Amino acid sequence: MHLRRYFSRLGNPFQRGPSSSLDPAYIQIFTPQSISLVQKRCFNPISSHAPGSDITAGNDEKPGHKPHRFGQQIAPKSRVVKYRRSASSNDSVICDRWTPRKALKTQHNSSAALSSFLGIKDKAKRQRYLNRICPTLPLISLQAILLHHLHQSTTSNALETFSESSTDDRIITLRDRGFDTHNLARWAWIVSGDGPDAMMQRFLSDPENQPMFLFLQILRLDLLEVRTLESAITYVWDKILGRPRNDKISMADAETDTANPWSDVAPFSTHIHTIHAVELNDSTFMLIIARLLCQARRIFSPAILSITHMLWPFFFASSDRNCRDPRKLDVRTHRKLCKEYNSIIHLLALPASIEPLKSMVHNWNAQKVLLEQGGLFEPPLSLDDGSYRAVAQVLTASKKSARESRAVSLRSRSWPPWREAQDGMDAQSLNEESTSRVILALARKQASGFIHDNSHDQALRILGGQELDGTPTIHTRKILKTRYSRSNGGQPSNDTHSSQWAARIEATRDIREAWSAFITYQDQGSRPTLSVYFAMFVKITYEDARILGNASSSVPGDGKEVRPVSDDNISNYYRSRLQPPTLDELYDQMIEQGIRPAGQCLIFLVQHAKSIERGNRIIHDSKLLDERSMACLLGNYDVVERTLAVRKFPKALFSAFISLVCRFAPRIIWKMPLDPDFNAQGEAANKQHTIIESRTEKIFLDPLPHAAELLKMRQSTFRPEWYALFRALARRGAIVFRDLAGHPKNDILAWQVLAAGLRDFHKCGLELDPRGFQIICDGFVKGFEATSHVEGHDEVVASLAMLKDEFRKLSGSTEGSYHLPKLLHTIHGVHLHAYVRALGVAGEYDEIIAVLEWMVRNHEELDFAAQQSRNGPKFLRITIVAIKVFCSGTDKGEEARKLVDSIEPWDGWPGDYEAQRYLERWHGRQLSDEGDPE
Repeated sequence: MHLRRYFSRLGNPFQRGPSSSLDPAYIQIFTPQSISLVQKRCFNPISSHAPGSDITAGNDEKPGHKPHRFGQQIAPKSRVVKYRRSASSNDSVICDRWTPRKALKTQHNSSAALSSFLGIKDKAKRQRYLNRICPTLPLISLQAILLHHLHQSTTSNALETFSESSTDDRIITLRDRGFDTHNLARWAWIVSGDGPDAMMQRFLSDPENQPMFLFLQILRLDLLEVRTLESAITYVWDKILGRPRNDKISMADAETDTANPWSDVAPFSTHIHTIHAVELNDSTFMLIIARLLCQARRIFSPAILSITHMLWPFFFASSDRNCRDPRKLDVRTHRKLCKEYNSIIHLLALPASIEPLKSMVHNWNAQKVLLEQGGLFEPPLSLDDGSYRAVAQVLTASKKSARESRAVSLRSRSWPPWREAQDGMDAQSLNEESTSRVILALARKQASGFIHDNSHDQALRILGGQELDGTPTIHTRKILKTRYSRSNGGQPSNDTHSSQWAARIEATRDIREAWSAFITYQDQGSRPTLSVYFAMFVKITYEDARILGNASSSVPGDGKEVRPVSDDNISNYYRSRLQPPTLDELYDQMIEQGIRPAGQCLIFLVQHAKSIERGNRIIHDSKLLDERSMACLLGNYDVVERTLAVRKFPKALFSAFISLVCRFAPRIIWKMPLDPDFNAQGEAANKQHTIIESRTEKIFLDPLPHAAELLKMRQSTFRPEWYALFRALARRGAIVFRDLAGHPKNDILAWQVLAAGLRDFHKCGLELDPRGFQIICDGFVKGFEATSHVEGHDEVVASLAMLKDEFRKLSGSTEGSYHLPKLLHTIHGVHLHAYVRALGVAGEYDEIIAVLEWMVRNHEELDFAAQQSRNGPKFLRITIVAIKVFCSGTDKGEEARKLVDSIEPWDGWPGDYEAQRYLERWHGRQLSDEGDPE
């Protein structure tokens, strides 16, 4: 009751606009006080469109959808409406006239055909596709004309394949849209680029005279280079929105960026006199935003904020131009903008492909921009049910605030975990201060009239720290998608009930609390579903990791780690009843009930299987692959058939299998420190080690060569698959050649294989991100240290130039405009430490100083990134300590000290105790740079 009154006092900032009574510590949404709108808009969606595209670019996936422009009445079906063309621009988005439904369907088919063509990599397959599709495509769209041109240019007898009448039709169609055959030849050159990045770079090399459908088609492909995506985003700002480069922002500013979206309208508008912005309809622009967000989630999550900011000049242009105050919206425009506004908020709830939890800060910053600026219109843009849910999803996956972490630490060790005051200040604080932002967001959803909570809302509430009856749970950080994995048991299940209990299992601190929730669910007569089993699998797996010594000092709920159980006041009977089964026992129970592993549960089980054979059985139980495909995956049959089977393997499952195989690569465990004395024959004088490997009678394969072969067959463009192999090769004690086990030559060979794998990695068009760079540095350190025991291996030393080149690419920066981050990659202290350590063992002190100077120039971005990860400040400090260890006693020591002392948040030059502690951990091999798992 108190909670309900408290929320009613706060008001509803989401639906009626930001509320002044809303504490920024909770949702942190506020509106700028003053808005000045005196200039004309930069681009005018109501004016005539420039010639170029054959169909509405934004509707190339919607057959039968008729394009219309802002403020333009849709023409009757029987009437042909011709629009005046702008002679000053050749950028085209809209066709010159309304076409019949049949023609639009044909145009849609040509767009889909071009998309399919661009998705084919093999040239022979492309030619066969053109031979099959071109005879069915009439020359009434630019996409069809481009496909016919590509077909003609690759056919030996062009005169026979392209009739004179067809050529005339093509020229007429091009001319009607303001293009000619030279433009057509350039489009063909663009789409003939070697991969999506090359296509985009060719497109951007001369963007002034290109149709929008080409840009949209390339955005459908998977870009691989961050720099390419940054250029595409800049293109949208420059050429589509006509925005000047005057809104620079640093990564650290992004978290609190609340700039008035209309504050730079004046330079935005005056720029129209020098740049003719591309004019396009609303669906096309929203499609561009959606595809840019998809690309950002894949390779460049910090760019999400910049893409979100694109909406405001677009929304501004959508308002009524006849109204003096562009903030005021009529009913029709308000409804349209609300629909588009909510669709983007929904998209911002989707996680990044790699390191999704760490990247969620960018999703939240972008959502804050939308929530804040949506209140600037009159009436304010309102949120729908899904948008409130999307906000709660992002908050559930975001790092806890200091207040939320404090609230979790005050929970009692009993269950339910009621709040316990530890001092007088805690006793005087309000209970509402223990409420998480997730619960606050859901409360505002109900206050806005969306009273009904579906199963997803209920799961979010439980993960947010509150049961449905108001009792507390453990606020747990988790990515909870709207769509749940399907249970393949063949039996209908109560999804609402099971999703609640899966969340209850996850919102616990130790294995006993989780198992208690699981058996309570069973005691109610409910049959566990896949989601309930999955939640329990995770708890058991991390309990096993805790027993093995992988403890965590984080706040409960920050990660998947579990706490030791509390045996206080528990009888032996209840202790035995609350003892969970092993992972394999629980899995067998699930299979006996007819539930097959699927989705994320399948991926998790394969990644954490106790052996390769066990992982193979789990994949077999999923029924995703037939017996022959499984045999190909394990190395049977000929190369051609295996290659075809491997390339059809689901991406996520293939990545999990590669991780499993690499995890069981043979390695040695030393019983005592390695003696560096080796005889002339190269045989290790010290044989005091044990070889650890996984072999079974049913499955025998050499893990590292097998994983490398699979990656080359698949030509994978998913970086984590390659990183699994790189990590296995960089691991200390990894055996590449059994006869060299325990010998430094094995470590040198491991580096050589790793360097060769990196070359194959680059041949697939991939570039290293900070995590991959860290692994490469670790492998170099291991290989370089081995060269001190073996002569004649200068290739390891020569590889240092490759490391420097990779760091230069990784540390590249942007101009910091358009709300893009200054750095292209989010670099943490753990990545810098790996590089400094590699430079230190190689004696590259000048390069260490260069790295330190780079850190000083970008210290704001580094400090911000450190605050977003669990051990970020710790590893940033370790990097500085490593610089002291390597530079002390050299002529670079004093220079390094001055640079470190110049940045106050770095706590000054490390003392001798820190350096000594670092060296002790180094010699004991306790410096784990696995990073900051979240």
